[in-house]
Amino acid sequence: MVIAHSKIGKVFASLTASTLIQKFSCDTLLFSGVAGAINPKLNIGDMIVATKLCQHDLDITAFGHPNGFVPGGKVFVDSSKELLDIAKKVALNQNLKVIEGIIATGDQFVHSNERKEFIETTFKADALEMEGASVAVVCDSLNVPFFILRAI
Repeated sequence: MVIAHSKIGKVFASLTASTLIQKFSCDTLLFSGVAGAINPKLNIGDMIVATKLCQHDLDITAFGHPNGFVPGGKVFVDSSKELLDIAKKVALNQNLKVIEGIIATGDQFVHSNERKEFIETTFKADALEMEGASVAVVCDSLNVPFFILRAI
């Protein structure tokens, strides 16, 4: 097992994920931290596990693609179903409230209601943060199962 600390933002998270996989031969990644709630059912202290993730600040709509679209890829990256199932079992055994949902990632601390509404409407996101989707893209590209857990 390797434990690492990543700095804030998509670039540092991608660098951390790539280093863990390539230098330390990690075959599974768990990335955790905090997120802001979009879904009104999420409260401070709740935990959310990402079923899928997107990059809310990726915009190549000028070329006819939807918001968040990664060229040669897709808008959403799905988390490992096997790891999600394990997380749900652990949470149930520990009587922890863990919500499954969509997490949106971007290199910005979102503080305006207008931007939050855009992210909620466009991506149906439940929470937003600054690293998860970039870890997901790296893991998906390198065929490494991953799991993103955030506390609100």
